[in-house]
Amino acid sequence: MKNILIVFLFLLSVSFVQAQRLPIEPPNYPYIKSEIKNPNSPYYYPALFKRYLANDTTLNINQYRALYYGFTYQKEYQPYGNPPQDDILARYANKDKLTNADCDTILLYAGQLVAKFPFDIHWINRMAYAYHVKGDNDDAKLLSFKAKMILQTIFSTGNGRTLPTAWHVIEVGDEYEIIYMLGLYPLHSSLVGLQCDHITVSENPSGVRGFYFNVKRLLDMEGSQ
Repeated sequence: MKNILIVFLFLLSVSFVQAQRLPIEPPNYPYIKSEIKNPNSPYYYPALFKRYLANDTTLNINQYRALYYGFTYQKEYQPYGNPPQDDILARYANKDKLTNADCDTILLYAGQLVAKFPFDIHWINRMAYAYHVKGDNDDAKLLSFKAKMILQTIFSTGNGRTLPTAWHVIEVGDEYEIIYMLGLYPLHSSLVGLQCDHITVSENPSGVRGFYFNVKRLLDMEGSQ
């Protein structure tokens, strides 16, 4: 699926430009935790998550922030592990051309992964691409919208250039997906400043040396186990 990044790079570039116009603000985790548990709040998680699963395209960036970061307070949040579907799907990663049967397999197993981790940009994007190859552009657009909104959600938390302005993510895979979709290649990852990953990238025309990702919620989860 080498062409996936080419097809969806435009999606990311548009999201990135749009995100720069959004107010930049780190997640207020105590506030999010309180609001998603309040039945009278517009961010009440059960109702909001139901709309997300129904592919509601009227959800705005603040609702996506509640969804994405609020997921870390749900019992289903399990950011670590190596599910068996990963090994099956890896067989299709470097195929230049996908058949309909390939797409069906990707949709089956990637769908299982997204069912467990519904904000996984990597597999949402690959499902969107599989639908696109099959000619089902309606479903492809719905999933692309989700991917775009999740990316905008992450980009709304910082610019990734410094520790204080690190992008907040809820799984390590999102870090690499963002870097690859920016057309860059990760070289080395290290934990810095107690709660941030810093990923250096290969030489590039923009002169960017790396990005910071705040992984507070992952570390909180790790500490509670």
